[in-house]
Amino acid sequence: MGQAISVAHFIPLGRTAEMTRTELVNAVAARTSQSGTQTSNFLDALIEEIKDRLRKGEEITIHGLGKFKAQHKAAGTARNPRTGETIQTSAQTKVKFSAYKALRDTLN
Repeated sequence: MGQAISVAHFIPLGRTAEMTRTELVNAVAARTSQSGTQTSNFLDALIEEIKDRLRKGEEITIHGLGKFKAQHKAAGTARNPRTGETIQTSAQTKVKFSAYKALRDTLN
């Protein structure tokens, strides 16, 4: 058999690969010998649990991956870069994800 070739060899310069949910479910199912349905149900439950915890203001730490946390942004003013017009922004809560060093190191 020949040598395996990374998918990255087929990505044109300036483009990034994107894994779909279905591809992720299939890859995890293959690694864990679980069915696609079981893996999809697990992924759904994981996402819902993360959302519930973030709504409560909790941080979620997944060792080896990173940390999710809700970050509150106060209302304020911003400038439209095209027109220079000053606009009012509303208060928002955003999700911040910080990757752990071990994960970042796999890319370098």
